[in-house]
Order: sequence, then C-alpha cells, then structure tokens
Amino acid sequence: MEYKVLFLPDNKEVQVAEGTTILEAAGKCDIQIKSNCGGVGACGNCKVEIEGKKVLACEVLIASDLEVTVPITSRLSEHKVLVDEEIGIDALLGDFELNPIVKKVRITISEPTLEDNTSDLCMLIREVKKELNFRNINCSDIMLNLANISHIGQLLRDNQWRATVTLFVLGDLMEMVNIEGGHQDSPPYGLALDIGTTTLAVYLIDLSNGEIVDKAGTYNKQAQYGDDVISRIIYTDEEVQGLKTLQSVVINSVNALIKEMLKKNSLTGSDVSVMVAAGNTTMTQLFLGISPKYLRLEPYIPAATNFPPIKAKDLGISINSEGYILLAPSVASYVGGDIVSGVLYTQIHKKDELVLFIDIGTNGEMVLGNKDWLVTCACSAGPSFEGGGITFGMRAMSGAIEKVEINPDSLDVTLSVVGNAPPIGICGSGLIDLIAQMRKAAIIDRTGMFNSLENKRISVVDNEPRYVLAFG
Repeated sequence: MEYKVLFLPDNKEVQVAEGTTILEAAGKCDIQIKSNCGGVGACGNCKVEIEGKKVLACEVLIASDLEVTVPITSRLSEHKVLVDEEIGIDALLGDFELNPIVKKVRITISEPTLEDNTSDLCMLIREVKKELNFRNINCSDIMLNLANISHIGQLLRDNQWRATVTLFVLGDLMEMVNIEGGHQDSPPYGLALDIGTTTLAVYLIDLSNGEIVDKAGTYNKQAQYGDDVISRIIYTDEEVQGLKTLQSVVINSVNALIKEMLKKNSLTGSDVSVMVAAGNTTMTQLFLGISPKYLRLEPYIPAATNFPPIKAKDLGISINSEGYILLAPSVASYVGGDIVSGVLYTQIHKKDELVLFIDIGTNGEMVLGNKDWLVTCACSAGPSFEGGGITFGMRAMSGAIEKVEINPDSLDVTLSVVGNAPPIGICGSGLIDLIAQMRKAAIIDRTGMFNSLENKRISVVDNEPRYVLAFG
C-alpha cells in the first residue's frame, strides 16, 4: 500500500510505500535532512514536525497520508565549497609536462580513386597517424565504436574530406571517441573531480593548454545517509537498495555540477571526453557502485585499489558517452586516491628531505617520507569540521560562522557568516579561527581554559563557562 507525504514549507508531495521512513521519503523529493548518524536514531538531528509534535524523521514509519514540516535547523542546504582559489597554469602543472591523454586532430583526406581505394576508416586512421607521428601503429590498434564507424562515409563526403578526430591515448589504449565533420576550432576538454566525503568539487579544463576554464562545488548529498564513511558503509550493508541509493546520489550531484559549468561556458557533454576522479577508498567504491562492506570488516580489504579506464556511459556521467572516467589508485582500505594524487602533485616521493603531508578531511590521511621511503596511515576526523559534537555546530551552510576576529585590546568580535546571513551556528573553519583568536587575545590559555571570567561574552551555565559569539 502507498501513502502521500506532503513536505512543508516546500509544498512538495511524494507517494511512498507503507513502512518507508520520513527520512527516505524526504530524499525521494530532494529534501535533504540532516542525519549525521546515517538514519539509526543516534544523532537526533533529523527532527521534523507532525501535527505539532517533534519526531525523528529516521524513526517514523509511514502508515498513512502525512503532512510533515521540516524546520530550517534540520535541513541540509547548499554548502560553501572552497573552489575559488585562482591557480595559474605554471602552478597547476608544476614539474609535469603538458601531455593530455585526449587530443583533437584536424585532418584532410585525399579523395579516393580507383587506384587508391582504401576504406574510409583506414584513410582516416592513416591521416591521424601522420598528424601524431604514430609510425608503428596499425589500423587495428586504434579502436572506434560502431556508432562512429557507421557515419564516417557520409561525414567525410559532406565535409570535403575534412574531419576533426578526438583521440583518447593512454598507454596501449587508443580510441577515437568522437569524429566531427570539418576542422573544428574548439579544444578538447576534460574534468577533474574530487569526490570528498563531505564535499564535491569539479574543474573544467582546456586540455590544449591546461588552463582551468571553470569550477564548481557542492556538498556530497550522501551526507543525509551518514556523515562519515563508516555510517555510509553500514547503510549500504543494512538497506536493501542502500548501495544503489548512495551511488545515484553522488552521480546525480556530479552531473548537476557538470551541467552547470557546461551551460555557463556554452558547451555540451559531447565536448568533454575524459574525467579524472580522486577520492578516498570508500568514496571511490560508492562512486563506482561497488560494495564497500568488507572495508570495515577484518582484515579490511578493498574490492580493488586500481581501476581500469571506465566508459562514461557505464557510469551515467554526463560527458561524451564514449569518453572515459579514470580513477586515481588507492593504497589501502582507508588510504585513497585523494592523497595519492596529492603525493604525485607535490612530488614528495622525489625529495631528499623528510616531508609530512596531511590531508585533513572527514577521512583524514597522512604520508611521511621522501625519495627513499614513504609510510602512510589514516584516521577518522569524522564530522568535526561540520560542527559535529558542538552545541551550535553546523556545516558550512548559510548562517554558519566561518571566520572570527577578536580585537586583542577591546576584545570586540567580528564575524564572517556564510551567505551574509544572521548567524545560526559555527562550522569547522570558524571553530579553528575562534580557538586561535581566543588564544591570541589571551581569553584562553594554552590548555584551552579561560584565563578569566571577567568578560561580557562569558557566562556560566551549570558551572561551565561559555563564550558567546553572537548575542540573541
């Protein structure tokens, strides 16, 4: 049996099966409710109202038509994601030579004759080989999908034997992922994706020169099924469609970012032929739809640490369907491709001096070493940077205090708030700022204890001093 659930004040209605939780119903109509614990009733953050009563959305099973009010304090709104830093091409490439795995080749083919009656495909490959100086490559070494082969003849003749070929080259894998008529001026494009436990960031890159064309970020909507990787692993194991749900959530979020950037830059998905993604081991497996169940069971073995190139159409990523998705390799169950990418970029594995490289995130990882050796480990920072365990802690959403300044003389406080909204809580960057500013202003000592309670912002509640950041 199915029932209707109306969510207010959004005025969104969804029809769900009997026994569905309110939290699950909300997700079906894209209303994101906080659920740090992954919907097991432990965090108490998913409070909603039914007929004036406050209940936990994860614990109420739907058994009739309902009207549910979701207060702002229980919602996951758009996050502020730090992708604004301008990176020049020299800093981006570092010691690496620009040698993209996707290239656009503009060719002109001699019109066939009775004397030279080679097939259209072989002529096309022959000219591509000449342009790229692939002397030892045979026609059979370059792959081409059936859809592209089927229209080669007409395309070449309609465009006076001129064509633009987008070629993917990675080791021994060579494939024409797209063939366009005429000589096209547009460069090949690629995407770089950071699959974070908390946030997603995508960069659009012009592969002809390595310049970043655009960037976009959002929060990882998997967060409504748990703030940390363990909660999400449990969700995939205990819920019938858990794995499918978490994969679709992240794929849809990535596609939304891609669509936003492409529209902004007057491009289409067919203009992008490759995407390179990096994330921790759990996020990578969820992205690919691979069960992470055994990552949390001794001896903690991932399904794989290195993945072959994957067709975009197999994952449902909104780029050229014949394009490829590449995943940065992981090291172990909790040491993922994100920190591997960081090591490669910083080149610490080539340095003489000892370096400690730390990736502070929901899943924290670090590497220590130099050109002779590297050792790595991981730990759970959990939701600390999203304000977990803090009375007024929250993610970097509208209303979150993200920066704090305290005048050491007057002790006046200046706050920067996400969205320039009235403050309703404090996020991770604000917490770190606050502690540093309180120490500099001598409000707290090196152990974190208050030096004095003689401050208008300090009040004592239940024998515990509290520092007031924003008065009501």
